[in-house]
Amino acid sequence: MNEQEIEQEIQAKGLTALRVTPGQIDALMNGVGYHTHVVPGTTTTVATAIAANGFTLGTGVSACASLENFDEDLGCKIAIQNAEKAARDKLWELEGWRLKVGDEFICMVGVAPVGSFSWALMRLQAGAKVARRGWNGKGMWIRVNNPVSSPFSSDGNNEIEALPFFEMYTVNGEGRRAMLSGWLASQTDMLANDWEELE
Repeated sequence: MNEQEIEQEIQAKGLTALRVTPGQIDALMNGVGYHTHVVPGTTTTVATAIAANGFTLGTGVSACASLENFDEDLGCKIAIQNAEKAARDKLWELEGWRLKVGDEFICMVGVAPVGSFSWALMRLQAGAKVARRGWNGKGMWIRVNNPVSSPFSSDGNNEIEALPFFEMYTVNGEGRRAMLSGWLASQTDMLANDWEELE
């Protein structure tokens, strides 16, 4: 069974307690990059999967028996495909462990309770979407936008660096979807413990 089939059966059986979902893994995989290297004098290509925070998630290898059949581009594609599977499997393992430790999310600088604003910031930096259960509006959630740099500037010569910012997705007064750029957390938001991650 593939992930989609497993997820469908889980939902059909109502097994929806606290768990890791394919959507969470997809969001984390969006930040994974790949570095490839061909071992000199061989047909072996190695791909390394690196998470957005620099953590090595896994490696993938490809090789062919005959040097005459070696194609570097194809070798890289196969190695990356293998590294991607290894990275995804590792993320399932790590995210499962994160939930298993209970109400604490262990990070490099200390411990942040699940549902706290500190925890929400970590999830945002990992590429996830988060929201508060206590928000009154329907369909409200935030994420970090990492824009590309703009080629335009006041003097027409230098590129302007575009910095990351929070953006909130909500509904306007007419009932249509709207996006608020530059969202700022209130003190209530920062002290709340009802933050949750969305798929």
